[in-house]
Amino acid sequence: MKNLTYFILLTFLILLIISCNKEDIQSLILKAGIYNEDMVYHECAPDTVPGLYTLDMNEDGTSDIKISCSAIRAPSGHDYKSEIAIIDSSFQFKVTADSVSPIIISFNDTIANAGVWSNKPAMQEEYFKLARDYYLWVINVSDYYTYWLNKTGYIGIRKEYSAGIFKYGWIKISVEIFTQVIIYEYAFVK
Repeated sequence: MKNLTYFILLTFLILLIISCNKEDIQSLILKAGIYNEDMVYHECAPDTVPGLYTLDMNEDGTSDIKISCSAIRAPSGHDYKSEIAIIDSSFQFKVTADSVSPIIISFNDTIANAGVWSNKPAMQEEYFKLARDYYLWVINVSDYYTYWLNKTGYIGIRKEYSAGIFKYGWIKISVEIFTQVIIYEYAFVK
């Protein structure tokens, strides 16, 4: 009887392993900052974003992500900001609950399906915020957002290839000042 129980348990485990496809296994074990031969990997040396910077996450020859930094100063106010956006709408960022910014993921944290994912920020903006200092003195309007300011971390990213089938990746950045993003590296499952 004991041998029959072991046999049934072993058979169940083998069937479970066989039924998992490669994408399911990769999505379960993808860790921020960790890459392997099944991923497209780019080390950026690091690169400081000079205004607008684009990333081709999956090396298909098309830009998928754009990062923008800008500084505008006028007698009526200022707008210093760092932002990130999705160009290819099949990609999504793992974002804050309010969908304003990509969440900061730590090295070796699992990037998986759980959580909030979005390809468009809240309030129909084009870009997700990283950091912003905006003030218009004339009408006393301001926006001060510091979620990524003075922080280094990973942004979780995924792409939907067919209904409910995703591949995952990450981008390591830091935001040193409102108008400067540094890109260190990024990787995406092939």
